[in-house]
Amino acid sequence: MAYGILANGQNQHLWLIIEQVKYRKIDFSATGVFRIDYGMVFSIYGAVISAGLRFSTLNFQLWRYEKTQQTVAKIFTKLASKHPQKVAFYFENEIWTFEDVDKYSNKIGNFFKNQGFKRGDAVALVLESRPEYVTIWLGLAKIGVVTALINSNLVADPLAHSIQVADAKAVIYGSDFAKAISDISGKILKIRLYQFAKNGGELLPNSVDLAKEVEKEGNGPLTSDIAKGRPRDKLLFIFTSGTTGLPKAAVIPNTRFIFMALGIRYMAVISENDIIYDPLPLYHSAGTIVGVGQCILKGTTVVIRKKFSASYFWVDCIKYRCTKEGFNLDKIEDKLFLYDAKNVDYVELTKEKYHDIMTGKIRL
Repeated sequence: MAYGILANGQNQHLWLIIEQVKYRKIDFSATGVFRIDYGMVFSIYGAVISAGLRFSTLNFQLWRYEKTQQTVAKIFTKLASKHPQKVAFYFENEIWTFEDVDKYSNKIGNFFKNQGFKRGDAVALVLESRPEYVTIWLGLAKIGVVTALINSNLVADPLAHSIQVADAKAVIYGSDFAKAISDISGKILKIRLYQFAKNGGELLPNSVDLAKEVEKEGNGPLTSDIAKGRPRDKLLFIFTSGTTGLPKAAVIPNTRFIFMALGIRYMAVISENDIIYDPLPLYHSAGTIVGVGQCILKGTTVVIRKKFSASYFWVDCIKYRCTKEGFNLDKIEDKLFLYDAKNVDYVELTKEKYHDIMTGKIRL
C-alpha cells in the first residue's frame, strides 16, 4: 500500500505510511532511536522480490500475447469457452455469466455487421454504466469496429465535438441521454442513431430501437472476424475530461488495453477468485480498462454500478462479497475516507473497515 502511494507521487498521503507503522507496531523508542523489527525487514525484502517476479511475469505475458497476435476479443472468446457459467458481472439484481456476455456481444457484432459496418469504422457510445455497455463495445470489437466511449455528462458542443472528432458512423445512446442527442441532431445529420431503450423511453425520430432489434439477431460466433484482429488494431477512443478545452480522444489499441489492465492486475495481485467493486464511470479508463478489463482478460468477477453512491458503498461490497474496490485512501480532519478521484465522492471508513484494509481483507 505504501509503495503504491509513493509510486504515484502523492506526497499528501505519506501519513498512511505512518499509520501502517503504528498499525504494525514497529517500535520507536522514547529517545527517537528506531528499533528494527527484523521480521518486518524480511517481509519488505520479500515484497520487493515478489513485485519483481510479478513485473517479469507481466512482461513475458505481454510479449507472448503480441507474439501470438492476441487481441481483447480473442482473449475473451477463449476465456468464455473455458468457464461459461462463471459470473462475469453483477449489476443491481442481474447476474451475467461469461456465456451471457459472449452471446450478447455476438448479437451486437452480428447486428452491426449486417448493418454494413466494417473493420476500422467508429461508433460513439453514450450510455450509463451497465453490463450492456461492455457487451456493446466488445461486440463491435469482434468485428473490428472501434468504439468511442463518450462522457455521458457532455451536452451541446462538447458532445457534438466528441462524436465528430471520432469520425463516428453511428451513435448508440441510452434513453436517459435522448434529449442531449436530440439537441445536437442538427450537427450530426449524416450519423446513424441507435437508441438503447431497454428500460423504455420515447424513441427519437430516425432512431433504431437497438435493444429490440438486437434481440432478433442471432448469437452465432464471429470466428472469422475475430481472427482478422491484430494486437495493434484500434480498440477504443477514450476522451480527456475537457477541462482545458474541448475533449480530446486518446487512441486505445488492443496492446495498450492489455498492458494497462494486466499491469494493475500483477502489481495489485488480483486473482480470478477476487470480486471487484467498480462504481466508476465506464467511459473512463479506470472503469473500463482497469476495472472491467480484469473480467474481460482474466475472468475476475466485476460488480458494475450505474452510478456511484456513498450510502450504498459498503452495502454493495457486503452484498456482492467484494474483495477489491477501485478507490484511494485519504484523510480529512483526522477521519479516514475512501475517495473516488473522478467523481470527488467520499465514504467514511469505520474502525472495522480500516482494520480490514490494513490486514489485506479488503484491497484497494
